[in-house]
Amino acid sequence: MSSIKSSASKQPAKQYVAAVPFNANFFSYTITTDPSTYVKTGTLAAIAGATATTCPAGRILRESGQKLYPGVHPDITTYMVGVIDSITFLTGYIDPNSPVFATHSANVPSFFANSVDPVGGLLDEGSAVYTNGIISAHGQIRCVGATGVRVTLNGTGTVTIPIDVSQGSFVYISGNGNNTLTCTNFNFGDRLFIQTVGTGNVTFSTGFGVATLTVVKADMMFSFICDGAHMLQTGASSWTNVPA
Repeated sequence: MSSIKSSASKQPAKQYVAAVPFNANFFSYTITTDPSTYVKTGTLAAIAGATATTCPAGRILRESGQKLYPGVHPDITTYMVGVIDSITFLTGYIDPNSPVFATHSANVPSFFANSVDPVGGLLDEGSAVYTNGIISAHGQIRCVGATGVRVTLNGTGTVTIPIDVSQGSFVYISGNGNNTLTCTNFNFGDRLFIQTVGTGNVTFSTGFGVATLTVVKADMMFSFICDGAHMLQTGASSWTNVPA
């Protein structure tokens, strides 16, 4: 007795997220045959319409089910997968192990729209990383989001200013008067930049790697890095015409 398959065919599920603009790492593939020798030649070429604008960082690409294999497809030297950009509808091939791409999700059907986190409303663009192992990077390490926020504080008068390092890596303090700075909520490796504009002095106190350090406030930039227990100063500079 014959049977009828009632379940839908498995859809391509794996997805990738681009860490940087990926237009230079997104290819078409064609095979041509020499009519006299019957030798086949494979060619990877840039995708028409692929630019840094149409292929930005953060774009999610879904597998189309097509593959290119070394030794099987002419002139292919690395395993490549076919992907679909559901925003621009551009299709092509990528090297899934390229440092340009990271695995985004292996559990979402290709026909689903890009998801939005129900908490916070952010686009789902990548998984968290939690590890006791070593993270080794030969490229850039970029931190964007909350730790990239600029925090503006008014330091007019004699004011003790608490700085929550987790809320911003760039703190701008303006106003005239003497200020005492303290910092909290820092972790090993955190960086902090403090720009001060105005008159008076600024004193680095609790949370900084000095008992007390008082310097002139006007037009200064200070940089710090956390050793796990304190924010240690790595540099200081002064200039005129500091941008607000």
